[in-house]
Amino acid sequence: MRFMWKGKFFVLGVMAVLAAALLTLGGCGSTTSDSSGAKGKSMVVGVNLFSTTLDPHKDYDGWFVVRYGLGETLARVSDKMTLEPWLATKWEMLDATTWKITLRDGVKFHTGAPMTAEAVKASLERSIASNKRGPANLAIDTMEAAGQELTIRTKEPRPDLIYELCDPYCAIVDVQAAQGADGFRNTVAGTGPFKVKSFTENISVVVTAFDDYWGGKAKLDEVEFRYLNDPDTRMMSLQSGDIDASINIDSKNLQLFEDAGKYTVSRCPSMRATYVFFNTKNRFLQDKNLRTALIMAADKKSYLKSVLGGVGIEGVCLYPTSLPYRSAELKYPAFDPAGAKKLLADNGYVDQNGDGYLEKDGEPVTLTISCYTSRAEIPGFATAMQADFEKLGIQTKIVTYDTLPREKFTAGDYDIGFTSFTPSTNTRPLAGLRTAFVKDAIENYYNYFYDERVEEIARILPTEADYGKQDQLAFEAQQRILDAHTNIFLAYTENLYVSHHRVKNFNAHAFDYYVMDNQVDIESK
Repeated sequence: MRFMWKGKFFVLGVMAVLAAALLTLGGCGSTTSDSSGAKGKSMVVGVNLFSTTLDPHKDYDGWFVVRYGLGETLARVSDKMTLEPWLATKWEMLDATTWKITLRDGVKFHTGAPMTAEAVKASLERSIASNKRGPANLAIDTMEAAGQELTIRTKEPRPDLIYELCDPYCAIVDVQAAQGADGFRNTVAGTGPFKVKSFTENISVVVTAFDDYWGGKAKLDEVEFRYLNDPDTRMMSLQSGDIDASINIDSKNLQLFEDAGKYTVSRCPSMRATYVFFNTKNRFLQDKNLRTALIMAADKKSYLKSVLGGVGIEGVCLYPTSLPYRSAELKYPAFDPAGAKKLLADNGYVDQNGDGYLEKDGEPVTLTISCYTSRAEIPGFATAMQADFEKLGIQTKIVTYDTLPREKFTAGDYDIGFTSFTPSTNTRPLAGLRTAFVKDAIENYYNYFYDERVEEIARILPTEADYGKQDQLAFEAQQRILDAHTNIFLAYTENLYVSHHRVKNFNAHAFDYYVMDNQVDIESK
């Protein structure tokens, strides 16, 4: 579904009109009533991503549980990118493999049960058993619970353990409330300011204020997170008043929300990297010369303007340039379309039949670009990049999915793929490498990338207590990734939240799983 903005008029497709009609039936920003008839405040948030489960310990579903205000971790990253207490009040590294964590008093799960060290121990044990990142990243050997103190012993030194415990897959839940084989598929017993009212897959999650929240009852009584995958639908719904706020609007449309009397825009440089990866087992992309030429042909600087409307930072490598990993010193092929053409010509790529496209050893070089729409900018990147590849003489076609086609990518069913993820969930470098650039990593699709030294760095990082040395190792790993010429690092995007002016304290954070808390409010119409 698409629409065009011309002055004050919308040109809408039929589907857009139908969508708006359906959304209007749901209403928003209204009052809600409980069984006694008492009225409260409600808010509707349009979201671009949706989970199939509310189990925070599965894959990346913890991001949604934290985002909805349902779950919390022991520590969190502040707006100033420093570590701060959350469910824990303090922590101490007693020796290289032993941590003592003091838990906050007075915290209750949504079941009403108290959060004790024993409950936290059970939650972390479940996380380790359920999430494939947990065993390696946490390396927990044993845990001992006594009242509100949890002692964790790791199998090897883990100086970043408290940072790793910020990741949403470590959200603390009441394990006793898991519902048989379904676990926490449709509900979750967390500690956040909101609890689950309803969960309808691919439609919405409705949460209500938790009266016994340790930080004080939420200002909102009810929040609906409505799944609106198409960015135009989210924008139209916000303008029509069918939703009160939208997460990550299309940056090119910011000008539509400049009226501060109607809207509030909150923006923050994110930790999210958007990049392309090449299937190095593809018969053409096995050739490093072709990969290098494609990198040289991609005009990343122009993409920032045409795709992101100038909002964001040009990509360098895996980690955002705001992290202390000396990004400015990294070396990689510069934008040079003429040089790219020469590189291909020098290595046997020719247009033998005069159709404008290159062949190699008599075979037409054709590639498929796989993208997805749940990140509004990615289809735009794909289209712009396709145009640059066509100028180079490389014929491509674009295949578009609603969400990241993880299963297809993992099976090697791609030539050129897109991904967008947060390589540092806690300001430290380990997660990025382990998530995307070591063998069998979840984002290392079909093991397109392999480097022995990067594997070694990923093994060294967890035990390195000197953060300066960690930064140096992250720099070295990034340079080796760039030297392989297996990626085009396009941009570090901004988190852009837009809300009606009546909404208060709905602020973007560098980590886009920090969204709903007990301070978000909405004024009456």
